[in-house]
Amino acid sequence: MEASSKNTLFSFEQKVVEKAEAALAKAESQDAPLREEFERLLEQYKKIFKQSERLIRLSDSQQQKLNDALEQLENAKEMADSANRFKSMFLANMSHEIRTPMNAIIGLTSLALKAEVSPKVREYLNTVQISAHSLLGIINDILDFSKIEAGKLDLESVAFHLESVMGYISDLFSERAANSGVELLFHIDEDVPRQLVGDPLRLGQILVNLTGNAMKFTRRGKIEIFANVLEIDSKQTTIRFQVSDTGIGIAEDQLPHLFDSFTQADGSTTRNYGGTGLGLTICKLLAEMMGGDMKVRSKLGDGSSFYFALPFLLDTSNAGAYDRKSKDVFKKEAVRKDSPRIFGLRVLLVEDNAINREVAQEILGNARLVTETASNGRHALEILRRTLSGETAPFDVVLMDVQMPEMDGYEATSKIRSELRMEDLPVIAMTAHAMKGDREKCIEAGMNDYIAKPIDPDQLVSVISEWVPDRRRADAQELSRFDADVAHAFPDSLPGLDLKSFMNRLDGNRKLLSKVMKQFIDNYSTVDLDIKKALETGDYETAKRMSHTLKGVAATFSAYELNDRARELEVAIGDEDGDWQEKIEDFGVALRVVVKAAHRLVDVA
Repeated sequence: MEASSKNTLFSFEQKVVEKAEAALAKAESQDAPLREEFERLLEQYKKIFKQSERLIRLSDSQQQKLNDALEQLENAKEMADSANRFKSMFLANMSHEIRTPMNAIIGLTSLALKAEVSPKVREYLNTVQISAHSLLGIINDILDFSKIEAGKLDLESVAFHLESVMGYISDLFSERAANSGVELLFHIDEDVPRQLVGDPLRLGQILVNLTGNAMKFTRRGKIEIFANVLEIDSKQTTIRFQVSDTGIGIAEDQLPHLFDSFTQADGSTTRNYGGTGLGLTICKLLAEMMGGDMKVRSKLGDGSSFYFALPFLLDTSNAGAYDRKSKDVFKKEAVRKDSPRIFGLRVLLVEDNAINREVAQEILGNARLVTETASNGRHALEILRRTLSGETAPFDVVLMDVQMPEMDGYEATSKIRSELRMEDLPVIAMTAHAMKGDREKCIEAGMNDYIAKPIDPDQLVSVISEWVPDRRRADAQELSRFDADVAHAFPDSLPGLDLKSFMNRLDGNRKLLSKVMKQFIDNYSTVDLDIKKALETGDYETAKRMSHTLKGVAATFSAYELNDRARELEVAIGDEDGDWQEKIEDFGVALRVVVKAAHRLVDVA
C-alpha cells in the first residue's frame, strides 16, 4: 500500500473514532445500558484500529527490510559478476604473461636439444623441457578449472574418429611407458562404433589426465585403457571408458575425497609425486558436463581403476571414410612423423617479443622456410603493401601474434582482408591467450587458424602445411637438390674450427652461423689485448673472467685449439707462479685464426 493511501486510511479511522466519542458524550443522559454497550464497542474498535495501524507499520518496516535485502543481494550479484569479469580478465592476462616466457623456454630448449651437446648438458635440457611442460600443464589445469567453475567452458559437438583419440594417447605415452618398463595396452571392443559425434578434445583431455596419473604412480606392470559399449541404437551410443594400472593404489579412507579440488591422496603423495590436485577434479567435472560421471576402484598397494560412461551421437554422414579395422588389443609405438615438405615458402612472422621472434625464426629456419619479421600489425601492413606494388616477393603465409603494441593482430588481419584485399593469404594466429572465445575471435577477425603458445614446432609446421597450396610443397628429389645447393660453395673446413661439428650444433642454419660469427667478431676479436691490459694493471679477476668466457665461447664454436689456449691462460692467471705472458701470446695467435675464419663465414653464409 502506498504511503499516501495509508495516511488517508489512518486519518479516516481517526475521524471515525472522534465522531463516535462525540456521539457517546451526547448520549450520557440517555439509556445507560445502551450507552455502556456502545462505549464497549467503541473501545474494541479503537483497539482494533491501533492493532491494524501497528501491523501496517510493522509490515512497512518488514517490506523496507526486504527491499534493502533485495538491493544488497542485487549489489552482491553485481559485485560477484564484476569479480568474475575481473578474474577472467586477470586469468587471460596472466595466461599471456606466463605463456610468453614459457614459449621461449620450451622453444629454445627444443632447439638446443637438436644441437650437439654433452650428455650432461642434454640431461639438463631434458629436465628443463620436462619441467616446462609440467608447468604448462599446471597453468592449463588452473585455467580449465576456473572456466568450469564460472560456467564458461563450452563443449564442442563435432564428428570424430575414436581411434584417432586413442592413437593420440598412444603416441603421447608409448615411449614414456617403454622407457619406464611399463606395458601400455589398449582394449577396444569390436562393437564399439568408431565414428562418433561429440567433443574429442575433452574426451582426450580426460584420458590423457587419467593415463598420465597412471604413469606417475605405476613403477612396474601395466596400464590398460578400455572402451566398451553399454547402450547403442541407430542414432546414439553410450561408451564406457576405463583406465586401470598396477600402481601404488589409494587408501580406502581417501577415496571419498579423491575428486575434491586441490586434493591429493595424502601429504606424502604431494611430496613424492607432485601435482595441483585439480586433474581428477577437472576429469570428473568434464565427464559430468558431457553427460556422464566418473568413479574409481582402488586398493592400497594393488593399483587403481578409473571409469566413466559418456553418450555420443553416431556419425553416419561420412560412412566408409575411416579405416574400420579394429583390434581387441593393440599396442602402438610412438612414431615421429617427418615434417611436411614445405621448404622455400615465404613466411611473414608478426611478433612483438624479440625472444619469441628468435624462437619462431629458428623453428621456421629448421623447416627450410624463408622468414621476414614485423614487430607489430602496422609494420606488417607496410611490408604487405610493398608486395602489392611489386617491391618485394609475395608471402605464402602470415604468422600473426594477437597482442601487440600500436596495432594488434585482430585489427591487422581485418585490414589485410578489407584494405589490402588479400582474401586468399593464409593468416595463422599465434597467441598466448587461452581463454574462452579466443579462437572464435581470431576466426571472426579473418584469421584462418590458431596456434596457442608455447608453440610446438611440429604443430606449427603442420598447420602451415595445411594452408599453403599443394603446388608449393616439395618432393624428395627437390629437397635433395635444395640441400645440395645449400652445401655448394660452403667450405668443408676452416683453420681453427671444426666446422662440421659447429654446423651440426646449429642444425645446419647458415643464417644463424653468420649472425653468431658477426657477434663474435664485434665482441671478441681483440679480447686478447683486453686481457693483457687487465693483467698489466693487476686486475687478475677481470682477466680470469674474460679468459673463462672465451673458453666457453670457443667450445661452443668447436674451436678446440682456441679452447685449449684459453683454458691454459685461465689456469696460468689463477696460479701465482703461472707464466701468463707466454700463455697470452699463444692465446692471441689462436684467436687470430678463429677471427679470420669468422670473417670468411660471415661472407659466405
